[in-house]
Amino acid sequence: MASNDGAATATPSTSASTSSEIIPQLSEFGITEQNLATAIRVLDAVASLDPKKRKKKRKTSEQQADDSYDGVSQYRQPNLRLFRKSLSACLSLHQLTMYEGKSEMEYYEQRIAERTLKRQKMAEKAQQKKYVAATNLRQGRVDKLERLKGDSQEEEEAKLMQFLVPDGHVDTN
Repeated sequence: MASNDGAATATPSTSASTSSEIIPQLSEFGITEQNLATAIRVLDAVASLDPKKRKKKRKTSEQQADDSYDGVSQYRQPNLRLFRKSLSACLSLHQLTMYEGKSEMEYYEQRIAERTLKRQKMAEKAQQKKYVAATNLRQGRVDKLERLKGDSQEEEEAKLMQFLVPDGHVDTN
């Protein structure tokens, strides 16, 4: 009997009483928990063909002898064609959960549009702050100029009053 690889042993163990229970979501197909556990074992085994995951695991003696091991070419073999077709249908369903019920393209287009809008709002806020700051600065400068004019006018009047001496004729009529 062949030994199980690491992916197959990662499935949850089920007792005999729970293995015959029907999965509620798949009741019309008569799928039991045991069937689901078998499907998970198969998916884990096929996922182990991924070269990225294969590098992390220890190589078996067969793979050490054949360094040209390619999981992708094994996945493309004709005997897995029906599996790939069924898996693609499951993948389209899973993508709906990954992209909030939208297609991948719609999801990313919406995210780009949201980011663009956010950037525009931030730029508009910055421009408004700059305008307010410039307006306040200008108003401050105008106020300061008016104060200086007022101060200088008082100084001019004070100087003029020094030179005005009350002398001469006064009309009494």
